[in-house]
Amino acid sequence: MDYATVPVTASLAASYLGMERMGLAMGMIAAGHALGGAMGAYSGGYLFDAYASYSLVWWSGAGLSVIAALIAMSLDAKSKRRPALVA
Repeated sequence: MDYATVPVTASLAASYLGMERMGLAMGMIAAGHALGGAMGAYSGGYLFDAYASYSLVWWSGAGLSVIAALIAMSLDAKSKRRPALVA
């Protein structure tokens, strides 16, 4: 996980899920990043070995980025937000 995005990610997790679930959310996000990095490196190497080109790897990454952007844009920003700090 890129350390520059941790404060923003933590704030979004707290806003959407509440402080009581923030630790679990951050743990799952970190695990997802680690698994995604490992699977991405393995599958990219496998595809390069199979096709002797990185074209399929790049196009797969572009396609997955578009899917991720569509999922992110579909989130409803107003209905599920909770205050991040509870007094």
